[in-house]
Amino acid sequence: MKTYLRYLLIIFLSVTSKLIFAQEVYPVVIGTSGLFFGKYNVVNDATRVLPDTISITEAKGIFAFNAIYVVKPNSPQRIDNIQFKMTILEKNGKQTTFSEYAPFLSNTAKERLNKVNSGDRLIFESIEVRFPNRETRSLNLIDFIII
Repeated sequence: MKTYLRYLLIIFLSVTSKLIFAQEVYPVVIGTSGLFFGKYNVVNDATRVLPDTISITEAKGIFAFNAIYVVKPNSPQRIDNIQFKMTILEKNGKQTTFSEYAPFLSNTAKERLNKVNSGDRLIFESIEVRFPNRETRSLNLIDFIII
């Protein structure tokens, strides 16, 4: 499955990287249904991030979170994800947050994702990544509404 997703990511980025400016970093949610970038590239301000929609099936299939660094067109590379928080905000206002320190979600987080419902929100925030030169950077959050 990891090999399949890696090839899917490479194909997607090689096709779309011609439209992306150099030295951009994009957070990526990885699931069994594919890759989810959200509407991260629509606005460049964490206070105005637009939520995107994903289905319940797509949300339940999420198992990892990472980031892609595009140095120049046609040369995307994965960068190390140091940490992130995944928050599930239910329609009734109940909130559950998981702090993760690796690209893969913990079993507890995956079990909680299996209980999401339509109308819940899934937010990935406090994202910190490390570049090959050991520089660290914080990224804007990405937000999904489950339909």
